[in-house]
Amino acid sequence: MQTLAEFLQFLPQCCDANTYLRLGQACAETGQCYDEQRPMGAVYWFSLPFRFGYPASIWLISAHLLLAAISIVLSVNALRKFFQLHRTEFHKQILSCLLILIISLVSHAVFLYPTIQVSLSDAPASLLALIAIWLLLINTTDNSSTHTARRLLTYTFAALCLGLAVWIRLLYLYPTLFVLFVWFCIWLRNKKRDRIEIVLLIALLPISAQVFATWYRSGSISYLDPQMTEKLLVEHRDNKSIGYDMVLESRGIWNWYSDSAENQP
Repeated sequence: MQTLAEFLQFLPQCCDANTYLRLGQACAETGQCYDEQRPMGAVYWFSLPFRFGYPASIWLISAHLLLAAISIVLSVNALRKFFQLHRTEFHKQILSCLLILIISLVSHAVFLYPTIQVSLSDAPASLLALIAIWLLLINTTDNSSTHTARRLLTYTFAALCLGLAVWIRLLYLYPTLFVLFVWFCIWLRNKKRDRIEIVLLIALLPISAQVFATWYRSGSISYLDPQMTEKLLVEHRDNKSIGYDMVLESRGIWNWYSDSAENQP
C-alpha cells in the first residue's frame, strides 16, 4: 500500500515549481534570499524544507494541506458565529456546522486543487489570506468590551497572515494596501473606535521589509525591482508561448517530476 509520503513525493510538479525550489535551496545553503522577480517571502518559504532537511515536495505539500485544514476549521467557526448559529438549539447547531463544513471542504477543494499539489506560491499565499479573513470575521462577532486579550491576539495573527500572504505573492499587494487604507480612514473617523484594531497595521511590516530590500539592492523605492518587472512584462506580453502558459495545456518543459520513474516523461 502506498504511503502518504510516497503519494506526496510522486505528485507531478508544474510550471515554475523547479525555480522556486532552486531559489529556496540557494537561500538555505548560501543565505542569498533576495530575488529580483519574486518577493523574499516566497524564497524564505521555499527554503524551509531545505533548512529542516526534509524532501521538498513532501514538506511543502504537507504544509499546504495543513494551512488548508486551518482555513477550513476557522471558516466553520467564523460562519457559525457570523450567522449566530451558536445561539440556536444544540441539534440545529450540529446540523448547521456540518453543512458549513461540507460547503467549506468542497469550496477549498475546488479552488485550491490546481495549486495545492504543486510547489508554487499560489497555495500558501491564498490560504494565509483566507486565514486572515476568517480571523477578522471571528473578531467582528466578539464583544469589544470583553475578551480583550483574545481579540488582540486574533487581530495580530490576522495581520501577520495578511502581511505574509503579500510577502509570498505579489498579487495581494494592492488589494491589501487598499483595504488597509480604507479601514484606517474609517477607524480614524470613528469616535468609538476600538484601539486594539491598530495592530492590523502589523501587516505592513513584511511589505516594508520587501520595499527596503528592493531599495537596498536596486536603489528604487519599489516592491520589486522595476527594471526586472518591466522586462518580465514585455516578455510575457510579446512571447506567446509564455504569455499563455497558464491557460494552455501544460507542456513538458514546464513540468518538474520527482525521482519516481513512474512519472518521468
